[in-house]
Amino acid sequence: MPKFPIPLINFITSTSEAIAPIIQLLLQGSAYLDTTGIETLEEDKIEQIFNYFPKDWKLEDYENLFNFSQAQNPINRQVKSYLQQRFTKEITENTSVEIINSTINLDIFSLRDEVIKDYRSYIEGFLNIRDEKIQQFVKTALDKGYLWTEPLIQLNPAYKRTATVTQLIEQNVLHSECDRYFPNYSFYEHQEKAFKLAQQGLPYVVTTGTGSGKSLSYVVPIINDLLQNPEIRPLAKLFFSYELIFVINFIIRAC
Repeated sequence: MPKFPIPLINFITSTSEAIAPIIQLLLQGSAYLDTTGIETLEEDKIEQIFNYFPKDWKLEDYENLFNFSQAQNPINRQVKSYLQQRFTKEITENTSVEIINSTINLDIFSLRDEVIKDYRSYIEGFLNIRDEKIQQFVKTALDKGYLWTEPLIQLNPAYKRTATVTQLIEQNVLHSECDRYFPNYSFYEHQEKAFKLAQQGLPYVVTTGTGSGKSLSYVVPIINDLLQNPEIRPLAKLFFSYELIFVINFIIRAC
């Protein structure tokens, strides 16, 4: 059954009483809004049009309100652009809420079990054991978790921040240009102690947890020393030894 057109200009200028039957026809799919004679509309006018219709409508439901056969019509392009932006925003917001909710409801132990399950499936994909005794031995070993350890729960301490880069510059602990390389930094207590020991030329060892900024405990003093002694910059060569690289190289040599 063909739809009959309802001039959009009449729709947006109608009173609440007059617009009610028009909306009913549009909801039934018996009519469409004809944009002929309108070049463009203000965005609040377009939003007002769509506010008359159900909030749970999909993009194609809203598009069916119009006749977009005249694609070059500026108002048609404007309405299409508005709908695309509106639905893209809603999808993004809904996705963000889903991510937040899934994060809040995350069960880390269930996640660990899923990872182990996938890893075990991967391992078993390479096994084709014909001997039943050996097959049972391997299955028992996998059931006991021979290839993976039990979950480890640790407390990660909150390290105390004691000084900003600006404060350390004012105390003459760091060179004034350190603010250029470490802008708006706020350092932990063990980092500040390391900087002061380095300033005195004393050796030190930093033994703090992962993510505590151990690297900055020696990187900042190195940069600071280069800034305070520009004459040594052309001659300076730095060697950083990371424990992970050492372990990897040790394993390679052992193989």
